[in-house]
Parts: sequence; C-alpha cells; structure tokens
Amino acid sequence: MNYLEIVIQGYFNENNREHLDKYFFREYKKAEKEHFEVNEFFTGCLKVIESWEKHLEQKVNNRKSQLYLLLGNAKNDTLSYKDIGENTIEQERKRVIEYCEDELKSVRPNGIGSLTFTVHLASLTNGRIAYNMAYNELLQIKLAIDNSFQKAKSINETLPINKTLSEPQTVSAFKSKFDFTKDKLKQKVLELANLDGYEKPSIYLDDLLNNVKCFNDSEFEADFFLKIHYLCRENADQFWNEGHRKDITGWLNKAPIITEVFKTTWDKLAPIEAESKVEQPIFKNNFDNIPTVEIYNHFKAGLVEKGYLTEQELNEYLMAAFELKTKPEILFKLKHTPTKQKI
Repeated sequence: MNYLEIVIQGYFNENNREHLDKYFFREYKKAEKEHFEVNEFFTGCLKVIESWEKHLEQKVNNRKSQLYLLLGNAKNDTLSYKDIGENTIEQERKRVIEYCEDELKSVRPNGIGSLTFTVHLASLTNGRIAYNMAYNELLQIKLAIDNSFQKAKSINETLPINKTLSEPQTVSAFKSKFDFTKDKLKQKVLELANLDGYEKPSIYLDDLLNNVKCFNDSEFEADFFLKIHYLCRENADQFWNEGHRKDITGWLNKAPIITEVFKTTWDKLAPIEAESKVEQPIFKNNFDNIPTVEIYNHFKAGLVEKGYLTEQELNEYLMAAFELKTKPEILFKLKHTPTKQKI
C-alpha cells in the first residue's frame, strides 16, 4: 500500500482537499476490500505525517544547536565579530547573547524564535511534489486522517453493519481570535453534549485546538483551555454520557498549564451573579510596555461605555493598533457622538 501517494492525492487534488475526512474514509473502504484492517491502514497514513513532523523537528533541533553553539562561544568570549559598526566588541557580545537567549525561549513544533519552518516536500517525495507545506496544513491532514480513523473504528466496534455515522462537524468558522468568544464556544460545548454515545468530544476539541495553535500565542491557548473547562462546568447537566465526561477530562490534561482546577470540571457550579460578561482583551501590546488590561479598560471607558464603539469594534481596533501596528482595513465610525451644540 502506497500511503505516501494516498496522502498526496488527498491534499493536492482540489476536490479531495475540500472533503479530506470523506476522502480518507473512502480510501480505507477500498483498502478494506483488500483485507487491510482499520489500524493497519490509518497507522500507515499517520506514519507519513509523522515523517513530515520529524522533518520539522530536525530543522528545529538544527537551529537550536546553532543557537547554543553561538551562545556558548559568545559567553566564553571565543566568538569573532565583523561589521559591528559603532558597537564595541563587548556590546556586540552582549547583543549576541541576548539574541540567542531570546530565540531559545520560543521553541515550537514548526519553528524556534523568529524562524518558522515548512515541510520541504520536494526532498521528502523525491521530487514528486515541489511544495513547501506550512505546519497548519500538515495539522489539517493529520486531523482529517484521525477523524476518519475514529469514524471507521466506531463503525467496526459499536454500530450495526448497515448503520452509517454522520459526518463530524467542523470548526472551519473559527478563523480568527474574535471567533473564540465565550458565546460561540458555549455553542460548541452544547453541541458536544448532544453527541451520540459512540462519538468522542476530544476529536472536535482537537479540531478547535489546532485552530488556536495557528496563532502561536501561548496565553491565548491557555485561556482557551480554561474557557472550555468553565463552559463544561456551567453546562455539566447537559452532558448525559459519562464516557463523554471522561473523554473531555482526559483532553483537558493536554493543557499547557499546571492547574488543579480541571478536577472540578463536572462539579455543580453555583450561579455567580457578579461574573462579568465582558470579553477579556485578546490582543498583544507590541507597541509599548503598558499591560493590555490597562489599555483595554482605558479605551473601553472612553469609547464603549459611552456608546461610541461596540466591544467587538474596540477589540478589532486595539489589535490593529497595538498588536499588528497597522491601520484597520475598515475604518470605524463613532456612534452617538455629541453634537457641537451639546459640547
């Protein structure tokens, strides 16, 4: 079985790419006629993706080694410097040390520091495909394979032979940080509560998580896990299936934070009248060192509470101004501004 060809045909055929889950399931049904078992087929497909992930991992490790070598030479004062301009050698040495240490603080599956790597498919497919695949594309394929894998296993293990599973819901609508509001996530959590008994909520949560990871924002990712926890707790009485609860509890343990709070996910939550319904700031301040909450509260008091902008518009403005440091694509029009006579 040529698993590499199956994966390539799935992603680089436009029609297949739009329906990846269905494509991999169809390919499995073809393989089943040739007596391939579920685990055998999907493990083969996933090994292709794993080889691409190792390719990225090798690039990250190579860059990490370069940075440690450069850092060591700078600290040991064995590094030679060229074109340092008006800096002294000591100033340049400190600059190199600071640069290396900053770069090493951010290690990701597809990059380190300021560098982000892609999968060089030309070298991995012997020139079959000349394409540099981004990490989010790799995750899209991996998720589609896993969704189809879970579907096939569910059919084989728990369903009558003639019964067909409904297609998994997607979260393609979640494309920006503004999509991850509490209300929208609550809708997703309630959908999880209504899944059939054989379906795993973690599949759909992983789909959401992959969208979150595309922003490369660790604080936003941690906040996402906490939002899911609190929404599950608020709606615990909607989860009728104990297997669903255990599956979600296990998924929450993947959170990049150490906290005991997840042990209370299914505890009865008393109403908290003072709970604020205002969304927290979701932008980074790349402009200066003022805390984002302080900035948000300042503009909220002057623009939102006076009715000039909505909270959504304020968040979009702040992200453009402080995180992206660009002019908003759509200019905002202040509402209910006072007339000259009132002024």
